[in-house]
Amino acid sequence: MKNVVSFLLALLCLNTFTVGQTQFIKYLENPTLALGSASAWDGRQVSDPRVFFDGTLYRMLYFGWDGSHGAIGLATSADGISLTRYPQNPVFDGAPTYSFVRPGPVVLVGSTYHMYYRAQNTNTDAVVCHATSPDGILWTNDVANNPVLTHGSPGQWDDVAVIPEAVLKQGAVWKMWYVGYRANQLWRTGYATSSD
Repeated sequence: MKNVVSFLLALLCLNTFTVGQTQFIKYLENPTLALGSASAWDGRQVSDPRVFFDGTLYRMLYFGWDGSHGAIGLATSADGISLTRYPQNPVFDGAPTYSFVRPGPVVLVGSTYHMYYRAQNTNTDAVVCHATSPDGILWTNDVANNPVLTHGSPGQWDDVAVIPEAVLKQGAVWKMWYVGYRANQLWRTGYATSSD
C-alpha cells in the first residue's frame, strides 16, 4: 500500500509540474513591438522574433518590411517585455545581394555571436546565410562562405527553399535543423552538419 501511495503522489506531482510548464497566458499589453511609422523600414511588418539573453539585456532580432524590402532590426529589453528599438535600425541588411533577410537562430560561441539567417529575393528561393557579431548589435556578413546551405536540386524534397530553425554547436560539430519547401506546398524538416 505504501508503494501505491508513493506512486500516486509522484504521479500527482509530475502532472502538476507538467501542466504548469505548458499553460501560457497572453500578455495583456500585446503587441510588445508595434509597427514602425508608415514610411519606416519596418512600417508594414515586424515578425520572426529571435530572442537571446546576454546576461543583462534581452536582445530581440526581428524582421522588418516596408512593402518591398526586408531587413533585420534589433530591440532590447531589461525584462523581456518592454522593448526599445535600437536607434540605428536596421542592424543587418542583405542588399544588394538579397531583398529579404529574416533572422534565424543565434548561437554564442566564446565571445562571438553567430546568426544563421534566411535570405531571398522572392518568396520561393530562400537559402541560409551566416553572419557574426561581437556584441549582438553590429553584424558582419560571412561573404566568403555564404550561402552556407542552399535549397536542393529540382525534384528534391527541399528544391525551392531552406529556412533555418535551430542550430547547436556540440563539440566540434555544428548541427542545423531546417525547414525545406517544395513547389507542391509540402514543408518538411531537414538536418545538416558542419565542422567549421
